[in-house]
Amino acid sequence: MASKTRLQGQRASRVVMGQTTCYKRTKPNQAGKSMRSATVQRQTKETNISLTINLDGTGQSDISTGIGFFDHMLDQIARHSLVDVTLKTEGDLHIDMHHSVEDTGIALGQALREALGDKRGINRYADVHLPMDETLTRVALDFSGRPFL
Repeated sequence: MASKTRLQGQRASRVVMGQTTCYKRTKPNQAGKSMRSATVQRQTKETNISLTINLDGTGQSDISTGIGFFDHMLDQIARHSLVDVTLKTEGDLHIDMHHSVEDTGIALGQALREALGDKRGINRYADVHLPMDETLTRVALDFSGRPFL
Protein backbone atom coordinates (compact mmCIF):
# COMPACT_ATOMS: atom_id res chain seq x y z
CA MET A 1 0.00 0.00 0.00
CA ALA A 2 1.57 3.32 -1.02
CA SER A 3 0.42 6.80 -0.06
CA LYS A 4 1.83 10.31 -0.32
CA THR A 5 2.70 12.18 2.85
CA ARG A 6 4.55 15.37 3.86
CA LEU A 7 7.72 15.20 5.93
CA GLN A 8 9.12 18.53 7.13
CA GLY A 9 8.38 20.29 3.84
CA GLN A 10 10.07 17.58 1.77
CA ARG A 11 8.45 15.42 -0.88
CA ALA A 12 8.16 11.87 0.43
CA SER A 13 6.43 8.61 -0.33
CA ARG A 14 5.25 6.27 2.41
CA VAL A 15 5.15 2.54 1.83
CA VAL A 16 3.94 0.09 4.47
CA MET A 17 5.31 -3.46 4.16
CA GLY A 18 4.30 -5.78 6.98
CA GLN A 19 5.78 -4.34 10.16
CA THR A 20 8.17 -2.08 8.22
CA THR A 21 7.45 1.49 7.18
CA CYS A 22 9.73 3.06 4.56
CA TYR A 23 9.96 6.75 3.69
CA LYS A 24 11.79 7.85 0.56
CA ARG A 25 12.79 11.50 0.79
CA THR A 26 13.70 13.62 -2.18
CA LYS A 27 15.13 17.07 -1.65
CA PRO A 28 17.61 19.10 -3.64
CA ASN A 29 21.24 19.12 -2.56
CA GLN A 30 23.59 22.09 -3.01
CA ALA A 31 24.08 21.29 -6.70
CA GLY A 32 20.31 21.18 -7.26
CA LYS A 33 20.26 17.40 -7.79
CA SER A 34 17.92 15.22 -5.76
CA MET A 35 19.42 13.23 -2.90
CA ARG A 36 18.73 9.52 -2.80
CA SER A 37 17.76 8.76 0.79
CA ALA A 38 15.28 6.66 2.73
CA THR A 39 14.12 6.10 6.29
CA VAL A 40 12.93 2.70 7.52
CA GLN A 41 11.16 1.93 10.78
CA ARG A 42 10.99 -1.81 11.51
CA GLN A 43 9.36 -3.26 14.60
CA THR A 44 9.00 -6.96 15.40
CA LYS A 45 8.53 -8.93 18.61
CA GLU A 46 12.32 -9.11 18.96
CA THR A 47 13.57 -5.77 17.59
CA ASN A 48 12.80 -2.09 17.12
CA ILE A 49 14.86 -0.48 14.34
CA SER A 50 15.12 3.07 13.04
CA LEU A 51 17.38 3.52 9.99
CA THR A 52 18.08 6.45 7.68
CA ILE A 53 20.48 6.28 4.74
CA ASN A 54 21.63 8.90 2.25
CA LEU A 55 23.32 7.36 -0.78
CA ASP A 56 24.72 10.75 -1.82
CA GLY A 57 26.38 11.34 1.54
CA THR A 58 29.92 11.70 2.81
CA GLY A 59 30.31 8.51 4.85
CA GLN A 60 29.04 9.88 8.16
CA SER A 61 27.50 7.37 10.53
CA ASP A 62 25.70 7.23 13.85
CA ILE A 63 25.22 3.52 14.51
CA SER A 64 24.07 1.77 17.68
CA THR A 65 22.98 -1.88 17.60
CA GLY A 66 24.30 -2.98 20.98
CA ILE A 67 26.74 -5.32 19.20
CA GLY A 68 30.18 -3.70 19.09
CA PHE A 69 31.73 -5.61 16.20
CA PHE A 70 28.54 -5.28 14.11
CA ASP A 71 28.54 -1.50 14.76
CA HIS A 72 32.17 -1.38 13.59
CA MET A 73 31.44 -3.30 10.38
CA LEU A 74 28.40 -1.13 9.54
CA ASP A 75 30.50 1.98 10.21
CA GLN A 76 33.10 0.68 7.74
CA ILE A 77 30.41 0.16 5.09
CA ALA A 78 29.22 3.74 5.57
CA ARG A 79 32.73 5.21 5.63
CA HIS A 80 34.09 3.41 2.57
CA SER A 81 30.94 3.65 0.44
CA LEU A 82 30.38 7.34 1.31
CA VAL A 83 26.81 6.52 2.36
CA ASP A 84 25.48 8.36 5.41
CA VAL A 85 23.87 5.94 7.89
CA THR A 86 21.91 6.69 11.05
CA LEU A 87 20.87 3.48 12.78
CA LYS A 88 19.36 2.62 16.15
CA THR A 89 18.59 -1.05 16.79
CA GLU A 90 17.07 -2.25 20.04
CA GLY A 91 16.92 -6.02 20.23
CA ASP A 92 16.56 -8.99 22.56
CA LEU A 93 20.32 -9.22 23.12
CA HIS A 94 19.72 -11.01 26.45
CA ILE A 95 18.59 -13.99 24.34
CA ASP A 96 20.82 -13.77 21.27
CA MET A 97 22.28 -11.32 18.76
CA HIS A 98 20.91 -12.96 15.62
CA HIS A 99 17.51 -11.18 15.66
CA SER A 100 19.21 -7.78 15.80
CA VAL A 101 21.64 -8.64 13.00
CA GLU A 102 18.98 -10.27 10.81
CA ASP A 103 16.39 -7.51 11.19
CA THR A 104 19.00 -4.77 10.71
CA GLY A 105 20.03 -6.46 7.45
CA ILE A 106 16.41 -6.60 6.31
CA ALA A 107 15.90 -2.91 7.16
CA LEU A 108 19.14 -1.96 5.38
CA GLY A 109 18.06 -3.84 2.24
CA GLN A 110 14.65 -2.15 2.30
CA ALA A 111 16.23 1.29 2.75
CA LEU A 112 18.63 0.68 -0.15
CA ARG A 113 15.75 -0.43 -2.37
CA GLU A 114 13.72 2.67 -1.49
CA ALA A 115 16.65 5.08 -1.88
CA LEU A 116 17.69 3.63 -5.24
CA GLY A 117 14.20 4.10 -6.67
CA ASP A 118 14.21 3.10 -10.35
CA LYS A 119 17.98 2.36 -10.15
CA ARG A 120 18.66 4.71 -13.04
CA GLY A 121 22.34 5.61 -13.40
CA ILE A 122 23.85 2.78 -11.34
CA ASN A 123 25.66 -0.41 -12.31
CA ARG A 124 23.51 -3.46 -11.72
CA TYR A 125 26.25 -5.59 -10.20
CA ALA A 126 29.86 -5.39 -9.04
CA ASP A 127 32.46 -7.32 -7.10
CA VAL A 128 35.76 -6.63 -5.40
CA HIS A 129 38.57 -8.59 -3.77
CA LEU A 130 40.37 -6.56 -1.11
CA PRO A 131 43.44 -7.76 0.84
CA MET A 132 43.28 -6.51 4.44
CA ASP A 133 45.98 -7.35 7.00
CA GLU A 134 45.83 -11.16 7.37
CA THR A 135 42.68 -11.72 5.32
CA LEU A 136 41.29 -11.44 1.81
CA THR A 137 37.80 -9.93 1.65
CA ARG A 138 35.46 -10.63 -1.25
CA VAL A 139 32.22 -8.73 -1.85
CA ALA A 140 29.73 -9.34 -4.66
CA LEU A 141 26.61 -7.16 -5.02
CA ASP A 142 23.69 -7.54 -7.40
CA PHE A 143 20.93 -4.90 -7.39
CA SER A 144 18.78 -6.70 -9.98
CA GLY A 145 15.96 -7.26 -7.50
CA ARG A 146 15.86 -11.03 -7.98
CA PRO A 147 14.92 -12.82 -4.74
CA PHE A 148 17.75 -15.37 -5.17
CA LEU A 149 20.70 -15.97 -7.45
